[in-house]
Amino acid sequence: MQLTLKKNRNKAFCRQLVVLLLIGTALFSCSDSDESSQSLSEDGHVMGSVWAMVYPTNLLLRLADHTYISAIDTGGNTYDWLCFGNGSEGDELSGTLTEFTADITTVGFMASEPPCKWPLEYYLVIGVCHQCANRALYYTDKTVADSEGYDFFTSIYGTYGDESISESHTYSMKRCIEAAPLWQGGTTSSASASLSGKSSDDDFPGEEKQLYRDYLKQKQTHAFNMSPDDLYSGYLDKLFRMRIRKKLGIDFSYRTVDQLVGLRNRYREMKMTLDREIQLSRLPEEELLARYENLFNNLANGYKVILTSLEYETLFNLSYYQGIELDDILPRSR
Repeated sequence: MQLTLKKNRNKAFCRQLVVLLLIGTALFSCSDSDESSQSLSEDGHVMGSVWAMVYPTNLLLRLADHTYISAIDTGGNTYDWLCFGNGSEGDELSGTLTEFTADITTVGFMASEPPCKWPLEYYLVIGVCHQCANRALYYTDKTVADSEGYDFFTSIYGTYGDESISESHTYSMKRCIEAAPLWQGGTTSSASASLSGKSSDDDFPGEEKQLYRDYLKQKQTHAFNMSPDDLYSGYLDKLFRMRIRKKLGIDFSYRTVDQLVGLRNRYREMKMTLDREIQLSRLPEEELLARYENLFNNLANGYKVILTSLEYETLFNLSYYQGIELDDILPRSR
């Protein structure tokens, strides 16, 4: 997430523990994703370990975390895909490491190449760094859900990016899956099965991924004769309700959950109006940025009216007294 992002452009330090696990005490050098010396699978894919990195967008206040993807192949070459960020510092995000059997070729494509990574003019329209990182982790059965602010932005954009622009949008997650190199890694979810109609007991062990797989299947079969936008809205409702229960407990008030979902839906309608305006280029960049920031802060304030300070901070991993800041983003010119 590119919120109040510090402009530290230092290269990432090498992940010593992972290297020891992979290649003992051999020396290696940090590199970008274009590294030519790679360890290949029989199918020509680079294999290794992958994980998400995380760092706060403000070191003094509790703002949303920026997340991005790092990897190391079996030859010791390291990779960073920054997910719209400016720096490669931070720490490994707990629970995101896939060791040894990750297909770095597929991960790297889904982290950095169209149609998986959208251009900067669609930042805040399709999603933020959380959705970008989740796309890269798609086949690993992991998300960046433990990062601060994740649930706030996932309530708006979903797990893998907003698909309400249109069913056939160039940068939809469906097109990303179709375009990405076929996963050659280890025993992870067979996410492509969700598009082919095939199923497996091993597909998407996490409930968040299961919800998305069900949505893709419904969209493919035009379930209930619903429009694509209605299907997507229904998926977002289920996702938000599931995340609220996970964070605040299964006994949390159903009435309050309904209030939160209803509030979010009203603000998503406002966001979709802004999305259309940015597509038509009717507003200057600075005004668009200010309007998104105002929209998100009004939504946050609405959540704060419904929730206690403890509930708000537990659900969103954000400070109750800190606003949402987007002043490091200029979507069209940066």
